[in-house]
Amino acid sequence: MKRKLICLLLCVLMLVPSALAVDLYVDGKKLETDTEPTIVSGRTLVPVRAIFESLGAEVFWDAATWTVTATKGDTTITMSIGNTTAYVNGAKKNLDVPAQLINSRTMVPARFVSEALDANVRWEGETETVYIATKPEYDGYTIVPDIIYSTSAEENGLGDTFMFADGVITKTQTVNGYPTHILKTEKGQVGIINLLNDPAFYTLSNGDTVRVCFLYMGYSEVLNMAAGAYAETGNLNIPITYPGVSAPSTTPTTPTTPTTPTTPTITPEPEPQQKTVYITPTGKRYHYLKSCGGKNAYAVTIDAAKARGLTPCKKCAS
Repeated sequence: MKRKLICLLLCVLMLVPSALAVDLYVDGKKLETDTEPTIVSGRTLVPVRAIFESLGAEVFWDAATWTVTATKGDTTITMSIGNTTAYVNGAKKNLDVPAQLINSRTMVPARFVSEALDANVRWEGETETVYIATKPEYDGYTIVPDIIYSTSAEENGLGDTFMFADGVITKTQTVNGYPTHILKTEKGQVGIINLLNDPAFYTLSNGDTVRVCFLYMGYSEVLNMAAGAYAETGNLNIPITYPGVSAPSTTPTTPTTPTTPTTPTITPEPEPQQKTVYITPTGKRYHYLKSCGGKNAYAVTIDAAKARGLTPCKKCAS
């Protein structure tokens, strides 16, 4: 939902109308179509030319047989309007929902065509969003491409793309009234701007090694570097997903320095708003015990958790 809020905020700032309907993202960038993606019998259908071309395929339409053929490299996909049998390189494939005409547009199942072209597909029911990845991705965010460090959004065409980058927070400053972290990565720097005044942004400090997810906005003349709107802090312990396989992240983590045991000091328990709790990047609840939150849990203050709309875990935070 946070991604939609960021997009909506930017639309308001630019006075561009927006509606929170079924959304489709390819490699972190929202796919704009003249007919909105539609859910039919539990399957998301999308305009045929838009989805295939966004995945790098050529599309051919045979009006006589109402058949669409798409090719990419050595892969050829064929499907016909109303037919639940499709073909991938001549092999029959059964479709739960066939290609069909909606508002005079040919619509095809997003998951089938994407996976046939070796892309990963993920459905987020809470926000009714489809995420398709042909490049390394994390939780629907695409890995930062090198090109953003040397070109503007107008040149590279990647404006309004949701990305993630691993790096170190080196500086915090204010840009046009908004708190901003400078994230130094292996390839360059990115200014991460807190447009939504997200409390999680303030848990990051200079020197932290982090994975930051953001909406790429282009080149900042003030910062003299690429800039993006802060979306969330990712988990460095979760591997980056590649289409078809999973590979471990190569980003180094901060080593733990052994400490000398000391005599424990009994101190009064802090007030509830000062407690540390544990949350996950996509969870809806906060936990008092990290083990209850799972391997993806990370620490924040209880105020920050509540500010994000999270509720107590019934098992450990009651």
